[in-house]
Amino acid sequence: MATPVPGPAASPAPPDRESELLALCARTRVDPTTHARTGEALAGGIDWPRFFSRAEANQVLPLAGAMLCRAHATSCPGDVLRHLKEALRSNAVRSLVAVEGLGRVVDLLEPSGIPVISFKGPLLSMLAYGDPALRAFGDLDIWVHPWDFHHRVPGLLVGHGWAQFADFGFERSYVRAEGDFTLDVHQSLTNPRSMPCSLRFDEARDRSIRVTLQRHALRTLSHEDTVIALCVQLAKDASEPHRGVPLIKVCDIAEMIRNHPGLDAAALIESARRLGMLKIVCLGYAVAARLLGVEVPTAVRDAGRRMSDLPSLALHIEECIFGTDSRRSRPELLEASVWNAAIRERVRDRSRTLVALTQDFLAPNDRDYAFARLPRSLDRAYALVKPVRLLRDYGRRLVDAIANAAGRR
Repeated sequence: MATPVPGPAASPAPPDRESELLALCARTRVDPTTHARTGEALAGGIDWPRFFSRAEANQVLPLAGAMLCRAHATSCPGDVLRHLKEALRSNAVRSLVAVEGLGRVVDLLEPSGIPVISFKGPLLSMLAYGDPALRAFGDLDIWVHPWDFHHRVPGLLVGHGWAQFADFGFERSYVRAEGDFTLDVHQSLTNPRSMPCSLRFDEARDRSIRVTLQRHALRTLSHEDTVIALCVQLAKDASEPHRGVPLIKVCDIAEMIRNHPGLDAAALIESARRLGMLKIVCLGYAVAARLLGVEVPTAVRDAGRRMSDLPSLALHIEECIFGTDSRRSRPELLEASVWNAAIRERVRDRSRTLVALTQDFLAPNDRDYAFARLPRSLDRAYALVKPVRLLRDYGRRLVDAIANAAGRR
């Protein structure tokens, strides 16, 4: 039986009527109470330019617009309805173009023996909302095995008209001269230095599912892995409050939970525990419950009972979405290192120093893949290549330093 997650006694309302309206209508379905509250907010008068500004900043204009057009059309001015419908139409067209672009990329890589997991973008919109037109997005994201990321994907993409313009280590960004979208190719779901995630590509692919968009059957994360990834994205955004935490990140979690009642909460919790992301998942559910009325499964609720600071962490994210930096219940959480330590349960993930040491001396990186090209079947042997490469690099420096010191004598 699902029960609401507990929250702190005091929960601040959104700072203005327009933000309150967003929180009420940024969803695919509402209960009678929420419908009535939405009507009351509309009757109280809305500053529509401010509403549209808030909706665009929170990336929920298509989603909120669809709800208003469907359930509250008579309460919206005619010009507002036209604007909302145009936003929906524009995003629907953009989604069609994006799906075709994503399909072409997958059709290029998979026949060449490169497994691909597509995620976010129009695929997430279909999976979570049931309609690719309901979620705004800015780029296309795919996840490939680290070996393919380093040795095969760049050559194939560049050879077919894609140009790399950014390399963040865990992902590379590509663009085509005639294209409207950026393609982000990941070798890991997150930046391991700021938000380490131990979910491995091969494991995720074994659990992945196929989703058909237009004529393309695209492989994406399982429902449970998708929820974990969405909770991680929300936690990552909250570690960068100066960039803002958009409401759409909470909507994604809420819609995945609502629209997939068969989601295995017990398996999700067990996977999150194994990955060291249990607290992040419990936090994602807590925020979705606070802001969007999601019911929390017993397995998730039970897992969060021992996390005494979970309500205050959820309140912090709510403040990141609707509040200001000058009024925070826990201002220390605005510091990324404090926030990251607060949301992780494993010591190796909580300590920024340990995370950095792990990445520098244990995890293979670009230099290790460039140092030796092993067969894909031996990819895990790059953990052994690293010490050899480090010995070569630092050993050479040590020899040069000794020689220079001897020459000065």
